[in-house]
Amino acid sequence: MVFISRNHALCIYYQLKFNQENVAKALEKFQPLSDEHEVCYLNDPTIPVLVSKPRLYGNSFVFKEYLTEEVSEEIVPYEFVVKLETKAEVLQFMNETYSVEPVNGDLYILKSISLSEIFTELLKHSTYFNNKTFNSFNSFCGKNDLKFLSSNEHSLKRVKNKDGIYERRWNLYVLNDKYKDNIVQDIVQYGDKFKEFIQGQKSNGFKIVGYARKSPGDKDKEKRARLLRTMIDKLRSRSLVDKVFVSQSSLANEPFKKRDINDDVFEGADGSTRDLLNFLNFSEMQVILVTLDYAGLSTNIEDLKEFLR
Repeated sequence: MVFISRNHALCIYYQLKFNQENVAKALEKFQPLSDEHEVCYLNDPTIPVLVSKPRLYGNSFVFKEYLTEEVSEEIVPYEFVVKLETKAEVLQFMNETYSVEPVNGDLYILKSISLSEIFTELLKHSTYFNNKTFNSFNSFCGKNDLKFLSSNEHSLKRVKNKDGIYERRWNLYVLNDKYKDNIVQDIVQYGDKFKEFIQGQKSNGFKIVGYARKSPGDKDKEKRARLLRTMIDKLRSRSLVDKVFVSQSSLANEPFKKRDINDDVFEGADGSTRDLLNFLNFSEMQVILVTLDYAGLSTNIEDLKEFLR
């Protein structure tokens, strides 16, 4: 996902081509509404919505604000600077900051850039690579899903850098430096915002239920059990689920009713897939179902539709 500015979003909202003249028109149209409303988005920044400010600020997990030109000049003490700490956070930051796809807007700049320059920039915003070498970072990039690395179309031939060393470079759209701290803060605070959202849903009377699934294949039963326990722990600690149901061995496209017919309940779980179906059928409360990823629930679209009815 790449970002667009608030001004760009307002042009889209009022169906205007994005340029400085139309930005002025969009801001003028929005002005009468600006005291009580704000433009934001749900999942796709290119689909702006208008919501009341109390609703926006009361549910910042669901509604996301756009980046603006108003960047704080306040100097934050070093010990309070927010930095990326986990692998997942670093990958998200890199995929959102560096784009191979053309970005229409005012937040990204087309640059020729090398991995060593990306590594230097990343060290400013992350502690994940503290005390690690560039070779470690190079290996990390090769093993993970970084969109710009998978595109040979945007890769240039190796060229000499200022030290006379040949290095590979990419033509990428790079997020403007002044917005990177905002991106880091949003990524790091995501978990807290999600927990706040879940607590709010519990207060509204919802039951939060987790579901974890492992595909057949691992012959090492201890390894399979360890991975399932990790999934259960993540659902309980991060998603604050009230119950967790587990499918110990089923395919992602296998219909729910055919899963876990003869399996025992996994230790630490509240039941199998069949127990989940019974719970949903007889629960008098509204339920929010949480899984760790899309394939963790099902890739069988027709069966999923039947499941959700």
